[in-house]
Amino acid sequence: MSLALLEKGIDDQFVPEVRAKIAAEREKSMEALTKKTAAPESDPAAFHRGIQNWRSEDADDLAVSSVRYFGELARSEGVYPTASEKAFWETYWLKKLKVNQRFEEPRREFRVREFANDWWSLMKLFEAQKAPAWPEHPNATVQKAFTTNALQSVFPLFFDTNIVAGILANPVLERLVMTSIPVNSHTATHLKMTETDADTTMSEGGEGTTFVQMVIKEAERTVKLKKFGGELMWTYEVMRLQRLNVLALSIQRIGQRYNQLQTDYALSVLIDGDGAGDGAITDSAATTTGTPVYGDLVNAEFVFPQGYEPDTIVAPKEVIKKLYTMAEYKDPLAGILHQTTGNTVNPLGMDLVRWDSTGRVSTYAATNAVMLDSDLALVQYTEGGIITETERIIRAQWERAVTTQWVGYAVWDRSAAIRLTGW
Repeated sequence: MSLALLEKGIDDQFVPEVRAKIAAEREKSMEALTKKTAAPESDPAAFHRGIQNWRSEDADDLAVSSVRYFGELARSEGVYPTASEKAFWETYWLKKLKVNQRFEEPRREFRVREFANDWWSLMKLFEAQKAPAWPEHPNATVQKAFTTNALQSVFPLFFDTNIVAGILANPVLERLVMTSIPVNSHTATHLKMTETDADTTMSEGGEGTTFVQMVIKEAERTVKLKKFGGELMWTYEVMRLQRLNVLALSIQRIGQRYNQLQTDYALSVLIDGDGAGDGAITDSAATTTGTPVYGDLVNAEFVFPQGYEPDTIVAPKEVIKKLYTMAEYKDPLAGILHQTTGNTVNPLGMDLVRWDSTGRVSTYAATNAVMLDSDLALVQYTEGGIITETERIIRAQWERAVTTQWVGYAVWDRSAAIRLTGW
């Protein structure tokens, strides 16, 4: 027998023992996590309420979203996916939410990968309680899932997780926001860069001479966050007979529509300002109203000062149709791009992102579009993430879930976005 075969034989001999030990360790870790999440029968919401009241000790006393809190708690107790499980479910969610399908989305990809691991931890808890909620178990019912003490306490987490999945399904908001900053109040202290070219330009100097002084200037102002939320009610009978995967999809739809509301809010700030003195967006009008030409697109690109690299055009369907029918794009499209692959054009090398006017933002109409540098345009402020609270109305036999979030947006660099009008 060769040395290689001998080594393999030795390894195979201990495989069952190693697997048994790993399984025992995982079961022990899940028991520890279950003890942490379980709440008294008299108060099943105690665990989730504890998440809402939690504040970090090393990050400016900030709150954290319930989904992220649970994911980190599970990992601290030893409940986390293996490398193969992690890769599988990250790929599953990236494909399900169509990340990087039309253009590169590094920020959304990071958030989805993080979400996939937090979601996995919650699914393992359901599985351990004999109520698997995985996508491949379509017959799991809500009645079966939420009769155990451990799962009753995490129902708000189930709700929050699927709201987050719905929010992540739409790529537009992620393209508008350059970064998201957590704060610990309903207002945020926002810093806006205000230096001029003269403040930040070096000069030529000779030996033994002084150089020009450069200054970084900023303006501080207060941005108020807005509270978004909704209340969902259902009867005992509906909840008891509902299947977990159907309930998850229904909640994800709510999350998608909530994302649409936030996107409109972000667009309104990007165009009209945050109300704290940053002014309105710069316009680039079409030469002939209603009939834009390729030159109007080129002119808009060169409204940006030197040093800015616009990479995104957010446009409603009416504007996109006119882009498709421009001679410069129409012929290359024939049988190559949109007709055969469903891909969109990249005007001037920029990502074309569809967002139809909903009427909530009066200054973003069917004849407008926004061109922006997505790394410099807009900042998002959040307080505590998404929070869901549930209660049972025994007298009327209703279940109620209320989901809320505090969010605000502020312009970071006014020169990093322009509006195309007259299209």
